[in-house]
Amino acid sequence: MTSTLRPARWVLLLLALSLGGVLSVVVRARQRQARPPRLAYWYWNHPFRLTATEEQTMREVGLDRLYVHAATLDLREGQLQAIRVQSWRSDAPVPVWGVIRVHPRAHAILLSADGAAAAALALRAAHLPSSLAGLQWDADVPTRRLSDYARFLREFRQHLPAGQELSATALPTWLESADYARVCAALDEIAPQFYGNHWPEDGRAPPPLWETDRLRQQISRAARYGTRVWVGLPAYGRCLVFDPAGQPVGVRHDLDPDMLLEDPIWSVQGSETRKARWDRDSQPVAVEEALALRAEDDALAGPIDLPAGSLLWFQWPRVSGLAEVARRVYATAPANVAGICYFRWPVEGEPLSLAPAAIGAARRGNQPSTDLRCEIEDSGRLRLLTVVNHGSDSPALEGGIEVRISPAGGVQLLSPGAFVSRRGDSFASPLRAEQMTLSRPILRPGSVWRLGVLDSSAFEVNVTLRWQDDGGEWQSRTTTFERQAE
Repeated sequence: MTSTLRPARWVLLLLALSLGGVLSVVVRARQRQARPPRLAYWYWNHPFRLTATEEQTMREVGLDRLYVHAATLDLREGQLQAIRVQSWRSDAPVPVWGVIRVHPRAHAILLSADGAAAAALALRAAHLPSSLAGLQWDADVPTRRLSDYARFLREFRQHLPAGQELSATALPTWLESADYARVCAALDEIAPQFYGNHWPEDGRAPPPLWETDRLRQQISRAARYGTRVWVGLPAYGRCLVFDPAGQPVGVRHDLDPDMLLEDPIWSVQGSETRKARWDRDSQPVAVEEALALRAEDDALAGPIDLPAGSLLWFQWPRVSGLAEVARRVYATAPANVAGICYFRWPVEGEPLSLAPAAIGAARRGNQPSTDLRCEIEDSGRLRLLTVVNHGSDSPALEGGIEVRISPAGGVQLLSPGAFVSRRGDSFASPLRAEQMTLSRPILRPGSVWRLGVLDSSAFEVNVTLRWQDDGGEWQSRTTTFERQAE
């Protein structure tokens, strides 16, 4: 399933991967919440044009609201200007807040004495819809400047249309500052984001995608001033790109690990399921996956060319972990914690997004599942033997997937994965073997693993799938395929 990383510093990276820890998200509540869970999403897609399917999904999952990227404020020719302005082409079945992203170049003007007036002037050019329930500022302001940010928010409130609320995202580091109280006092609500806040360091394993080890304390700090709080959690994965020297050079969201595993130029260098305990007496729950792929030669990964030795480090949250956090927060959080807001509503075709339907089902108490099935896919004149994940979650990476095919001679392999062919007690070629065993670390929901082409005239093939669930138990499913000669 795994092999040793090359060069040696990658071995240190994998050994340093922090996949343990204890997570407790039981907030010591001032008041237990007697209300149903609430759910929100950040929507970052352009244009804002919901399909009928998306609207139906929003209703089915019980979405409470959307935070839609409305514009980004940047510094252009010495002035604040609105760029990437949203094109509003549809209504929504829930209330919508417009999110104003602030480029770091614009912080100096935004936090100056005239920042609120300058921001209001720039936003007039964005022609924001009057129907917005509120505006949310998304500015990663340095913690030392929170006092200035609080002043900006107080002054900007005067430019809001009557009836609109004021919101802001927050970095976890703000919660330790005495000035965080001033920020909360200027707002109707605040949304601390507990994901993607740490960039990997040279020669070290990437930090976890989302922050679970101190989440209980962080939520408590975020809510201590009484302002309405939405807890920001990730509903997407990422791929960190490292050069052959072990230096991080970028992050991608458009690379599909399942597709890369079909190309033998990419070798699995490490895979692991990060687990956490909610308290000392509970069983560990899977919260995150990590998968490292190494380019054995110069390679193409999606739209980017990478030299030999490059490493792709995939990370994505587990639906089961997100569901457990939501359950704990909703059950015991202070009354001013409104709910969970996920980043972000998926982009069509984005491989590492988590389906809102899966999150919605988990929120209603349905256990996320891995449902692996072996099927035959007709492709023109060929019959392909495939494995499909019809579930809402992927298998635990620490166990991976094992496929046993017998007899082996009826299948011409397509998969580049390692396999063992046996005839009796000795090794044999695939065409003469009694059994082949293939393995791979993952198969994400909706993904297809094409194993090989079946004999075109007649075949009888038995396929046994084995995978490990979140509880560490091995699951097994055997399917027999038969076709008589014509």
